[in-house]
Amino acid sequence: MKTDIHSEIRKLISVRSSWALAAGAVAIAVATVLAAAAAGEMPVGDPLHNLLVLRMPLFTGIVLLVLGIRSVTDEFRYGTMAATVLASPGRMRVIGAKAVVAAIVPYRNSSVTLRMPSTRSTMPVN
Repeated sequence: MKTDIHSEIRKLISVRSSWALAAGAVAIAVATVLAAAAAGEMPVGDPLHNLLVLRMPLFTGIVLLVLGIRSVTDEFRYGTMAATVLASPGRMRVIGAKAVVAAIVPYRNSSVTLRMPSTRSTMPVN
């Protein structure tokens, strides 16, 4: 299983579109932080606050979801899935390795974006 995971990681980082999608997710996160910092302190009910805090992370998740989907569908598109399955003893190992890599990439990407400074909105205190 370890070799299958290394193989899937190698496949994912050797494709330019996966780098572009990962960079897009980081760019969305950076744009969110910069826009929130430029807006200053916003009240929680403000529509701009709702867009920046609630909606923009959703777009980052969608971009990373597309990255996971492309890791599987590109192999079917280019006809390399048969070679992948033949090179590994079991199909479930291949699917498991793809699932592990699809879970690792967003985690690694979020660890980069979580290190960025964030701005805190003013929360009403009761």
